[in-house]
Amino acid sequence: MLLSETPTERKVVGEKYDIKDFSHLKELRDYMVRGPQEFCIERSRLLTRFLKEKGDLDYTDPFTRQAEGLKYILENKRANIFPHELLAGSSTSKRRGVLFYPEFLGGGIWPEILMMSERKTNKYHITLKEVMELDGEILPFWTHNNLMEAVRHRLGDHDKAYRLQELLFLYMVSKYNCQSHTIPDYSSVLEKGMEGLISEAKEKMKNADKSKKIFYQALITVMEGVITYANGLSAEASRQADECEDETRRCQLEKMAEICKTVPAKPATCFWEALQSIWTTMNALYQEQNNIGFSIGRIDQLLNKFYLNDLENNLITRKEAIELLAHFWVKVGDNLPMVPEQGDILFAGTGSNQAITIGGCDKGGKNAINETTYLCLDVTEMVAIRDPNVNARVREDDPPEYTRRLAEVIINTGATPSLINDTVAISALKKIGISLEDARDFSQVGCLEPSSTAKQFGHTGAILINTIAALVLALNNGDAIRAKDVGLRTGDLSSFKTYEQFKEAVLNQLSFMIKHSTRLNNACGEELKYIHPQPLLSALFEGPMESGVSLLEGGATYNSSGIAFIALADLTDSLYAIKKLVYDDKKLTLPELKKICEANFKGYDEIYNYVINKLDHFGNNIEEVDSIAKELVAFLYDETTSKKNYRNGVYSPGYWSMTIHSGFGQVTGAFPHGKKHGKPLTSGLTPFSYAQRKGPTAVMNSLAFLNSSKMPNGMALNLKFNRFLFKDPEKIDLIASLVKGYFMKGGMQVQFTIQDASTLIDAKKHPENYPDLMVRISGYTAYFADLNDHMKDEIINRAIMDI
Repeated sequence: MLLSETPTERKVVGEKYDIKDFSHLKELRDYMVRGPQEFCIERSRLLTRFLKEKGDLDYTDPFTRQAEGLKYILENKRANIFPHELLAGSSTSKRRGVLFYPEFLGGGIWPEILMMSERKTNKYHITLKEVMELDGEILPFWTHNNLMEAVRHRLGDHDKAYRLQELLFLYMVSKYNCQSHTIPDYSSVLEKGMEGLISEAKEKMKNADKSKKIFYQALITVMEGVITYANGLSAEASRQADECEDETRRCQLEKMAEICKTVPAKPATCFWEALQSIWTTMNALYQEQNNIGFSIGRIDQLLNKFYLNDLENNLITRKEAIELLAHFWVKVGDNLPMVPEQGDILFAGTGSNQAITIGGCDKGGKNAINETTYLCLDVTEMVAIRDPNVNARVREDDPPEYTRRLAEVIINTGATPSLINDTVAISALKKIGISLEDARDFSQVGCLEPSSTAKQFGHTGAILINTIAALVLALNNGDAIRAKDVGLRTGDLSSFKTYEQFKEAVLNQLSFMIKHSTRLNNACGEELKYIHPQPLLSALFEGPMESGVSLLEGGATYNSSGIAFIALADLTDSLYAIKKLVYDDKKLTLPELKKICEANFKGYDEIYNYVINKLDHFGNNIEEVDSIAKELVAFLYDETTSKKNYRNGVYSPGYWSMTIHSGFGQVTGAFPHGKKHGKPLTSGLTPFSYAQRKGPTAVMNSLAFLNSSKMPNGMALNLKFNRFLFKDPEKIDLIASLVKGYFMKGGMQVQFTIQDASTLIDAKKHPENYPDLMVRISGYTAYFADLNDHMKDEIINRAIMDI
């Protein structure tokens, strides 16, 4: 046998394994959790060298330039095969590396390059030689050739949309840093191979006009580059095999050499080939595009036929399949996003958020849970690692063993997988124009955004909007805390005679932020067409090959851009507090309430205690409060979907926040519902922690009330349970029942952190004792030790639910 099993060790299907049952797997897993983070300049070096040799960015048309540049990278990229690994290749030249894309926000790291390895968090190790190359050769070339500069020139320094982005308070347009957050078509790679796709492109070229011939030639160029890279991996595996004295490892390397010579050039024929084909393609895509939320899709559906065929033909055992899949799980985390030191405030602890989706139904609506679904759950539980970000689709017709297994894995890992309601997600996607068949074939992207697999080019994380900033603007007649004349002039406080008038001012400010953030995002998209077109991703997506139109020009079957609305619970509670305190009960005037907030409630303990302990809050199943949230969701849906993106697609609203709710909270003051200055805002659609009084059922009822079909870009509900609760095995069934009840009422998503407060408090004091303690943020899993103190406190202070 080539892996860790001998014929006498074969066990029955369904038996679980421990990570120690596989030689070297724990060692590999631990390295990906806590090995050094090394800054990799390989991609930026190769791309810069290529463009300098050609003269500049304008040496030919952008699509050809990008294709030839990517092929050059793939032809010269180091072919890494690290000790004991069963999949060849790596995203970077390092074993655990930080990918660098100078054409995006790469210049933001320039002031820090000498000190990256000395930072308190997110330390990036880099050699002095690499620093000198960055400073002297790479970064100077990109000073005027990056996306931010291009957008600044397009809009002008004084453009409102551009200025508002710089405030880091109202919204963030993430296209400055990436155009990923989508799912490539790995099924076409597995079924046709790159050679088959190249043949399709050549056939299309025969009757194409000049511009489309350029397009198809670019697709051919990049796919030839992928094959060259795979051949390099094959050669490296052969070289290592020739030098290897360990017979088992030599056999593994020889098999890897054979596999890489075959895939992804040709269709995959077995489970190992399928995994290697996907992994090689992923690595090639990451050289083209910043890997932030580049997601893998429905891996159980992709792999199951290979697994079953191998089983039937005695080519693999269940244990061997688990080992190969575990190696894939571990390899997915070999690359990390580049986060400048200041960015840690907004994105602490994040990985690349490569989402994997399991379960759900097929295109005909039939339940699609299969044998590989359970393999994925076993591996998720066994390796307990941050990336990939595992999401499980849940349906009413799921077998009970699947539902219980989900609960077990969540409890045992303490954080993963996230759960998504199949019925609601499909309904939400249909609502924005996706066919029923394609909506049924959705996968989660990035954190938790549903997207039609390989058909919906949706950059689901395009914009993040701080909804409670609209309240600040309305309270200050368009001014912000640190800047004048930011928003609309909606009126002095004395002009709002009724709650409806004040609410209208807030809604107008929200419309204002949506208008300018979408305008900035569209400007970024237009500039990307020149700075960073995507020939390889266009080759691996449904639509462009058929039409000869690239993804950035709108060639996908479905085009959309996602907006994440942050702190909706805070805005809901503050509007309700204003309604009750000022207009219904007349305890305070609006100017008085504003003054109390500006004082951070200091000297107003009676009011603060009343707001926290007596006033109703969202998440307690109180219709008067929840109706405000429901009205906001409906308003934001209408406002968002009425806007068109630069590809003539729809904007899609969602409610999740990564860790940016903590960052926005640090730069905002106190609000009428009891949030104090500098404290985190609420995460996703999770209610205000200090006001959750009635337990998880009430929280879920409030969320289900909101009409989740108007959240096509997903939502996050974070619940925290004490681990002690699940010492009783019966509680496992209770959590499964809780989720099913919530989903039957219309809830879309839920995710759990299963930890007790004392453990989290101790982990904050002694992070070295908890290197792999996982928690759920707002959409993704993070290691608690990687979070900044502000975010750690937010996790600790989340209300613990009792069931």
